[in-house]
Amino acid sequence: MKCSKCGTEISEELNFCPNCGNNLKENGAPNITEANIIEETPKNEEIVNDDPLKGSYEIPKDNNVSQSVQQPDQNDDQLPTTLCIISLVLYFLGSVVAGLIPGLGPIFRLLSPLVAIGIMIYVRVKYPNNTFGKVLMILYIVLTILAIIGFILVVMLCKSVVQSCGSLG
Repeated sequence: MKCSKCGTEISEELNFCPNCGNNLKENGAPNITEANIIEETPKNEEIVNDDPLKGSYEIPKDNNVSQSVQQPDQNDDQLPTTLCIISLVLYFLGSVVAGLIPGLGPIFRLLSPLVAIGIMIYVRVKYPNNTFGKVLMILYIVLTILAIIGFILVVMLCKSVVQSCGSLG
């Protein structure tokens, strides 16, 4: 059978011409299945999806389904690990450094843990499978909970001291 539009020799089982895309079934809607689409696609032609969220793919030359497996790069763990170490240094040594800089002490004490947590969040978003980033996140969550509990205890202690001073006078 020949295509009525371009004259390419084609199989009678196909619904569309693989050369020009002409609808070969003139009466009624064609029977489109995934197998027809794969059969009608030229073997070496790359099909690119226009939807950026779905990416692109290539139909294998032998029509076998194959998966592309990327080998992990050895340097993939170095950057997130380095960022986690910087985050830890900022979080814990921020107070020590703040004591060495007299005028900037309070600002540095506040900003260094916030920057450290921001770096940890970046590592968790950019490298979600990094174990160091996961452990660091859990550590920061536990430290934040302990800080909140400590703040509540200090407020309660101050309240009881102020009430006891009021009952003396």
